[in-house]
Amino acid sequence: MQTKCKVSHKRCSRCKKNKPVTEFSHDRSSKDNYNFYCKDCVREKRGHKKRKPPLWLWEGKRVHMSGSYWAVTKKRIHRIIAERKLGRKLKKYECVHHLNGDKLDNRPENLEVLPRSIDNIAIDRLLKEMKKLEEENTKLKKLLEISVKR
Repeated sequence: MQTKCKVSHKRCSRCKKNKPVTEFSHDRSSKDNYNFYCKDCVREKRGHKKRKPPLWLWEGKRVHMSGSYWAVTKKRIHRIIAERKLGRKLKKYECVHHLNGDKLDNRPENLEVLPRSIDNIAIDRLLKEMKKLEEENTKLKKLLEISVKR
């Protein structure tokens, strides 16, 4: 019976870097009990992306982007804050609107809970159109200032 040797570092056959054995998966069939490739190379070979670090922590939980909203696990933060503001869970037919139109501004005073309806879809469209018009207005003001200076 062949004895397995204990090592603290190993050279990856793919990237040719010396790494600690904790960077290698276990493989009972190899002499040293570790895979030939490091975990990063295995992920790369299989087409997996390296896990992104969290944007920040909110109440000790990892925060990530879900569409254009901040989210924790599977729940969006603005919904959690609205539930706390109301003192109850949101119903399935309720949605949370950001009063100033900024989806990343989750202050309780900026959130409003409304029933989901066609009216709310119209409100969202109007807010988007208003934002576009404001941007266009600022561009036109800049152009006007440039033409007046000439």
